[in-house]
Amino acid sequence: CAYCEKKIDYISAESHIEHFKKIDLFPKLFCEYTNMLVSCNSLQSCGKFKDLKSGIKKENYSNLINPALENPEKHIGYTYTGAITAKTDKGEKTIEFFNLNNNILRNKRQKIANSIRNFIEFMTLDETLKQFNNFDSFVEYIYTQHKKH
Repeated sequence: CAYCEKKIDYISAESHIEHFKKIDLFPKLFCEYTNMLVSCNSLQSCGKFKDLKSGIKKENYSNLINPALENPEKHIGYTYTGAITAKTDKGEKTIEFFNLNNNILRNKRQKIANSIRNFIEFMTLDETLKQFNNFDSFVEYIYTQHKKH
């Protein structure tokens, strides 16, 4: 998923092509490549969560991270509790807009962080990424932070 980084099968019922900027607000972006992202089908976060919101206006998009256009890592970080933290106002608005710190996602990330702590001495980063096969930026961040200490 372009938002939460959950691994999804892009041809299955667990994903959809998401228009980052809603088509009813930005009809000219319907076929714009950088406006089309693969998103999970969670109703509690990501694209579907955004699309179910009422009252979204064009200006809501002015300060959000579009992962097709920029690297989210300069705007967000992570904690061992599985939370995504904001480094910038843009990061904070994106986390809130797509509900990226909901309990389901936070708990999944926290379980991964706990497992990394237990096995970090026995695995390389590549092995760790393959082992969890989910939330790659989070896994890499937790792995490298733990190795530093």
